[in-house]
Amino acid sequence: MREPVHSAAASALGYQHQTWWALLELLRADHARPDAAICLELHDDIAWEQGGSATQLLQIKHHRRSDRQLTDASPDVWLTLKNWMDTAVPCDVEGPTLMLVSTQKASPGSAMAALRPPARDEQMALGALECAALHQTSGRVQQAREQFLALGTADRAAFVSRITVMDSSPHIEDVPALVRAELRWSLPPGHEDLFLAMVWQWWDERALELLQRRRRAVDVGMARAAIADLRDQFTRGRLPPSPPARKRTTTPSPPSTPTAPSSTR
Repeated sequence: MREPVHSAAASALGYQHQTWWALLELLRADHARPDAAICLELHDDIAWEQGGSATQLLQIKHHRRSDRQLTDASPDVWLTLKNWMDTAVPCDVEGPTLMLVSTQKASPGSAMAALRPPARDEQMALGALECAALHQTSGRVQQAREQFLALGTADRAAFVSRITVMDSSPHIEDVPALVRAELRWSLPPGHEDLFLAMVWQWWDERALELLQRRRRAVDVGMARAAIADLRDQFTRGRLPPSPPARKRTTTPSPPSTPTAPSSTR
């Protein structure tokens, strides 16, 4: 069935993916960033903070599975660059690192491909972006191209040196399995789905607090402690009850909550 012309489905999926991706970031950072905290829609789509200052900004781009590639002319690229030029002081080499996370694959030979780790080529990426900005002289991202060229050679180089591209990133339907993999050592045998449903419920509540500005950030330590407390409930005298049905919110709904097994003593 075809979607309505003005369907908001793609945008809704994008926001849901962004929120789910933040949980995955938190779980992956358990050891790499033990003192860091994550924000939603504060500095950027997702941002890492330390001591109240942003250390990394992430732009999250989700597209349905297709053969389209991420090129140096893609609106995703130039809208992302404009957002960072407006908010992240592009010439500040000590500023937060900048990451574009896209489900699309970077086109071979493009600046986006050159900014993938670990074999980065910042000079090649800079030249390719300058070329794209000069040769694409119209369209809805023209202002972004002009703004990029107006930075000046040294400032453009400093800006590009802070950018990393994570292309071919997982789609939204793949994220729950990745979350499960990150939590594999915490899964209580025989009650894995119930435990995961409780983790997702905890994250739904925190994400809503972040989006409503009732909480600034969720730090790695808080996530670690909350997950450990949920896991401990499976070693006490009885199993926890199933989480209640979720109310309709702006946050995503992960896989359905299973029914809790009978309590044991």
